[in-house]
Amino acid sequence: MGWHTGRHCYLQFGTSGMTTHCACGCQQTIQLSQQVAYPSYVAKYGLKRYIRGHNNVGKVLSAEIREKISAKQRGIPRAGGPQHPQWKGGYQLQGKGYRRKWLQKHTYLAEHRWVMEQHLGRKLLPLEDVHHLNGNKLDNHLENLIVLSKSDHTKLHHFLKTNKPLEG
Repeated sequence: MGWHTGRHCYLQFGTSGMTTHCACGCQQTIQLSQQVAYPSYVAKYGLKRYIRGHNNVGKVLSAEIREKISAKQRGIPRAGGPQHPQWKGGYQLQGKGYRRKWLQKHTYLAEHRWVMEQHLGRKLLPLEDVHHLNGNKLDNHLENLIVLSKSDHTKLHHFLKTNKPLEG
């Protein structure tokens, strides 16, 4: 058996794999998988591992205390949407530069489509697109938006790009 000393731990390489001591200081050994603990990674970044129930300040939680904590948390719904403490207003940016608006849990809609749906008082059809007149995808004011069919929208962008009408 040999020992490897990393920045934060000591790994022992034996016949059954790699082991280390619990990082809380209880001196119990932990079996590590080959994929988790490469000596070069450990030497560079250090490795802290805890036995289940041991936390990072050295306290060991008894089974009774762990059960009390989980019993208190049972049945309490997790805060989501505007009630979540990290709520940032309900907007996301899509990869293509459009802003998406949060509607409900796991449901976002492109904001320019939502604005037009509110103005028209109906959902947009799948064959309808909303075009930004000034080309700014984040400018979702009603004055900057028009509804076009998908084919008309394609023809418009082709004309704007080439200054030639799309034939056909």
